[in-house]
Amino acid sequence: MGGIADPHTTFLLNRSLDTLEIRMRHFNEAGMKIAKYLQEQPLVKKVFYTGLESHPNSSLAKKYLTGHGRVVSFELDASQEVTSEFVDALQVPFMGTNFGSSHAMVEQCSVFTYYHLSPAEKQEIGITDSLVRLSISYENSDLVIEDIDKALKRIK
Repeated sequence: MGGIADPHTTFLLNRSLDTLEIRMRHFNEAGMKIAKYLQEQPLVKKVFYTGLESHPNSSLAKKYLTGHGRVVSFELDASQEVTSEFVDALQVPFMGTNFGSSHAMVEQCSVFTYYHLSPAEKQEIGITDSLVRLSISYENSDLVIEDIDKALKRIK
């Protein structure tokens, strides 16, 4: 009783399934590499990525997941304004909330997705002014890390 995809959409979906394993392998490897890099940065307060031992659900992730995906969230040890400067300084990811894109995307959560909530409501659900979400795409992970490194140096 749901929507029915047209033939062209079905063809595109079927074609995409042929490369799903390769794409997911890249996303998982790049996600882990970037999460580990972020975890070592003094200006990064916390990294949220289920592949890291520091994640509160890492043991469940090991049990149930075959990879940890392309989205890495992290909090900077910075104010909302400085976090905005960091996001603005990034050159590789585009600012936005469409995390299914073929380009790396970044968002400062309190400013983009949760802008309409009061500070108390944000606090209640764990959204801080320094929370950043990064969606990795097909870019080389070293290029993304280099870009993050430059942006972090800029806000020091």
